[in-house]
This record gives sequence, C-alpha cells and structure tokens, in this order.
Amino acid sequence: MKTAFHTMTCALLLASFTSASAADQGVPVTPDILLSHIRRNAEETPVHPRMQWLDNGRRVLISTVTTQAQAGAGRGQFAEYVPLSYLQRTVDVRTGATTDIGVGYDPVVAAHADVIAYHPEGSGGGRLIVARSGGTATCEVSVSELMPDTTGIEAVALAANGGRIAVAVGYGAARFAAPAAAPTNGAAVRVLEAAAPEVWGHNVAVWVLDEHCGDARRIADLPETRIGRMTWADQDRKIVAATATPVPGKGFPRSDLHLFDPATGQESVLASNIGGQGAAFLQAAPVGPYVAFTYDKEGLGYQLRKQFAIASIADGRIHVVSTDPRERPRWLDERTVLADISGAHPLTRRLATVDIEGRETELPGIPANALPSPDGRRLAWLDIDLYGGASLSVADLRKASGVWKASPRRQIWKADPPLASYARAERRFVRCESTDGVRPEAILVLPLNHDPRRRYPLIVDLHGGPRGGLDGGSHGAYTPGTILSSSSLEHDMWAAKGYAVLVADYRASGFYGFDAVSRTGEAYAQDFNDIMCNVDAVIRDGVADPDRMAVIGHSYGGYEVNWIITHTHRFKAAISKEGGFADHMAGWGAGARTNQLATTLYGTPIDNPDVYRRMSPINFTRGVTTPTMFVSHRGGALPGDLYGWMYAAWREQGVDAQYRIYDDPNHVLIGEADQRDQLNAAINWIDRYLMPERAEVVDETP
Repeated sequence: MKTAFHTMTCALLLASFTSASAADQGVPVTPDILLSHIRRNAEETPVHPRMQWLDNGRRVLISTVTTQAQAGAGRGQFAEYVPLSYLQRTVDVRTGATTDIGVGYDPVVAAHADVIAYHPEGSGGGRLIVARSGGTATCEVSVSELMPDTTGIEAVALAANGGRIAVAVGYGAARFAAPAAAPTNGAAVRVLEAAAPEVWGHNVAVWVLDEHCGDARRIADLPETRIGRMTWADQDRKIVAATATPVPGKGFPRSDLHLFDPATGQESVLASNIGGQGAAFLQAAPVGPYVAFTYDKEGLGYQLRKQFAIASIADGRIHVVSTDPRERPRWLDERTVLADISGAHPLTRRLATVDIEGRETELPGIPANALPSPDGRRLAWLDIDLYGGASLSVADLRKASGVWKASPRRQIWKADPPLASYARAERRFVRCESTDGVRPEAILVLPLNHDPRRRYPLIVDLHGGPRGGLDGGSHGAYTPGTILSSSSLEHDMWAAKGYAVLVADYRASGFYGFDAVSRTGEAYAQDFNDIMCNVDAVIRDGVADPDRMAVIGHSYGGYEVNWIITHTHRFKAAISKEGGFADHMAGWGAGARTNQLATTLYGTPIDNPDVYRRMSPINFTRGVTTPTMFVSHRGGALPGDLYGWMYAAWREQGVDAQYRIYDDPNHVLIGEADQRDQLNAAINWIDRYLMPERAEVVDETP
C-alpha cells in the first residue's frame, strides 16, 4: 500500500471516530488500576444489537451491559468475561425522554405494542418477566411450573402485537451428553468407541402463552437439539426457530430452520443445514410469508461466508439474496432489507438496501448498525466511539424514484464514555492494502501525550476467535487487550508506559469474504501479510520504531504469533498465550473432535498432510531469534498444546524463552492472583526487550 493512501485514509477515519475530549485526560492507567477495574466489573457499554424498536416506532429500548468473569463448568471448559446484567431504558424518539426499567437480560420486544419480555435473573434462567416500557410488570412465566425437569429458557419471541409469547424451554439430557468417568477395576477411565460426544446436548420444547402468561400450550418437542433464535412470522400466525443439533465428533453443530404452526401443532423443517452460524440473524417480513436469515449455501461448519437468504413460509423455497460478505438482514418493507457490508468493527461497516432480487444500493451517511422502525419510516442507531461513549440518533427514511434516502440525523440521547476518569489514549483506524488487494483493518492506540516528531516502541496485539474481528461485543467498544482478555483499558495501560499499540485484524476473521480466506489454501501466510502490511503502514507514518516491536496474542491470536515469530526476525519480543496448536496435524483432532475450520479450508490431514505441515509453525523453528513467553493453562480449553515443545526448541537454540503454566482450567484467567502475576510478567517481558531501562531485573529462568 502506498504511504499517501494510508495517510489519507487515517486522516479521514480519525476525523470521524476519534474523541479528542477523551484522549490524554484523566488518571493514567496503571496495572493496579486495570486489575481493580476488571475485578469491579465496572464498565458499562451500550452494545448493539441490544437496541430495539417497540411501540410502533415511538420508543427505542437500549440495554447497557456490564461484564463478569465466569469460569467454565469443569476442567477443559472455556471461560470468558460474560454479560453480568443489562440495565434497560427506553427512549422516546420524539422527545428524547428516557425511562429506566431496571436490570434484565436478553430483552425482546413487540414491534407494534408497548410490551417487553426479559429474564430477571440471567440468560438461560427459568423466569421470564413481561412488562410495559414504563417498567411495570404485567405477568411472569416460571418454566419450572411448566416443566419440572427444565434446564432453562433458550429463546423467547413476542408476537408483533404483543398478544402471544413463544418460549423455547430446554429439558432433560440427550444421548449426546458425555458420561462421567466411572471406576473400572479401581481405575477412573473414560472410553471413547465412537466419535467424541458433546457435553451440551439436551431436548427442547416450544410453548405458546397469551399476553397474560396464561393459556400455556406445548406445541412442539425437538429431541437432541437447542434453539438459538426464534421469531413470529406470517402476521403472527407461525413461528420460525433456528436450531443447533450436536454432531458427534464435529467441532460445530448442524443448524436448521424449523417452522411451527401454533394453531395445528404441525412442525416442519423450513431450511436444512444452513451453516455453522445457526441463523445469527433471523427476522420475519412485516408483510407476507417470508423470513430473512443468515445462511451458507454449502452448510459450512464455521461462519466464514457471510450471506443471507429469504425463505418462503408458504412453499419452502430458499432464495439466496446477498453476495459475500453481507450480514444482519432486517426488513424495510415486504421487498427490501437493510444489510451490513461487513467490516472488522461496527464503525467501519457500511449500510446497504438489498431487494429480494439481490439488487444492492449503498445508503451513505448512515452507520451499518441502524435499525428500521416497524413501519420502515425511521432509522435509529447507536453511535459508539472507541472509548465507549454512545449516542442515539434517528433519521427519517423515504423512497423516492425507487431509491431509499435518509434525512439528516437527529441526536436524541447521549451517554458519556464510562471510563472518562482515566487517561484514554488517542485511537485511530488504520487500513492498508495486503499483497492480494484485501484491505485489512486495525486500530492504532497512540502513546499518551503522543509527539508526532518521535517514533515509539510498538506492541502488535492480535485478537482471538478469529471471527470477532475488532468488535469487542460485551467487552466494550472494541476487542480487549489479549494479556487479560477483559478490557481495552489494557491498551491505555501500555500507552501510559509510552508504547503504541496496533490492534490488528486479519482475513481469518471472515470480514473480508470467504474467498479471501479460501482461495490460496495458505491462511496463515495470508494473515501474516495482512498483519504486517498495517505494521509497515504505521512505521511509514512515523509512529512506530521498527527496531522496537513486540507481538502478543491470545487463543487464535496466539496461533498467529507462533506463525509470525517462525517467519520473521523483525520482532524483539513475543507473548503467545493459549495458542499452542503449533502442529496442525495434531491440532486437527485434539480433544477427539475434528477441527471444522481447518477441514472447511483444507480438507483433512488424512487426505492432505502436506498442506497441514506447511501451516504448522513447529516445522519452521530452525533459526528463530525472537525472545518469547509461552503461556498456557493446565487442563485448559485447548488440548494438543505444544508450547512445551516450542519452549524446548527456543532454549536448544540459545534464544530467550519463558514457559508459564497456570493451574487454571479456563481459557481466560479468572483468579485475581493469576491475573496479577500474568500481567506483571507480561509487562516485564515486553519492557525487558523494548524498554530495558524500565524493566525489572528478575531471573525467572526455570
């Protein structure tokens, strides 16, 4: 990519997305402040799509999320910072008046009525509150009274007029549930004789209740499956649900769309094998027997192709509408949907109208997260900047000469950045052009009190997933720092120490199209090019010192670190955390389950062993020079960890290395002492090689 192009792009994006008032003010973030913030679960960030229209377009429901560290159910289970609570408020789009409803989880609304339903105690709990937008509860559903052996509520849908409630309730245990190890002649052993079982399989029942939570009817039972999303359709006469059914030995379930008729109790499959995303978005047309849903025409087990389709409830026909990458279809009228043109972060995505024949027109000036009102006459959206500050805007929408146009935006509600008391470093979007024309995105976090005449040591921070891209979800305004995987304040901590941080995306996130990932058969090599082109861009712009760079990554980002440090000598330090699949031959079948992402892209290593060898960093360790800290969690979520092998290879060649193994079964460290130890060790490791004058002199060699 040419330097001039990069500079122009950064300037344009900086003007749009940087909050100058937030930058470089307040208390600098120290390690103690970061750890204290994480333990308090203090951050509240409005998160789309927790914004929904209700009451015929008169009000918008906004949910503000806080997060909490939650461990997995047992050794080997993933743990993340998950939503703790949703503080709900409604905003009148005419006056801007707000009404706080209180704490709730996973709210759903009735598009044409003043009705909200939410979980009062937590996602997947056993209670459901039905209320008005003023917060007054009208009734409550306790699923234990419906079914004594329930495992909780899986999905809820309100009819558009608020008159009926559909509730999907999990119960029992399906045959796929993994048996516990049982003593055999004094030995605790678990024997697998077939494909590896899944641990979350159970059954689901669909219930329909009236608006007063009465007249409960059980209309359908689906064995050995789960329901992720559900909607009323065909003018509230039918129910469509997206199911996920575990497939033994596979890393991802099979997803289908089921159709239920509450009047007759009839159930049928509307669309089968729709892809690993499991209808990540599902919405019924305002008029007519149609639903729009995310879809993969080949039923790929991993969400890399981002398309959507329209299904006819009347005759079952499926019509693939969009190109790739397009996602989140939501109806404007009976023939037109809005869709996102994918980007790695919500602020870089664009919005387009797409008719049912696939004709697409971009809608300039409106963010991609805009939601149309039930009558299609207004758009509302949350503008969330890179500091967590948010505002709610609306615009009128009209169709003239067959083209949809939006009026100038009107801001009706604003929330200040939740962490404004801290010194937040200036942030910029960066986008370069990779070797084959793909334009990967990144977020550049500048050091506090940045001097444009100086170059700074650079930390390249690589997210996991890889599907999340740069979107932070419940973590905040964008993907969190990878050392603790909890908050973007981690980047402000580095900035306060004088580092620049480049939070880089890469094509494996899926936001640049399936073809960009699959066409070469060399995903890691292409990801490497994507990452390094943005590194080179910030060097050319005079921000980064090319002689003082480090790379860090967690999970899939750790895999990327392994590849980078075995293919370049440009980095002076590295931290690879919970990403120990250095040999993809071994990683493909780790945990007695096949890796569906790898199988989708490359076939199996049984058939294509040479491809897997070419993708394995373990085969490129001769001559490595980058001092590296390897971090894994004992019994954690990633079987097949080969960090011990890599640590030995580094030491054998006289290269500094450290291998830290935490006695924590989770993919993200949960214990306070472990978090503090990991953070301080990471800081000292990076300082030692990039800012040796600041590093502690500590001999941690085993």
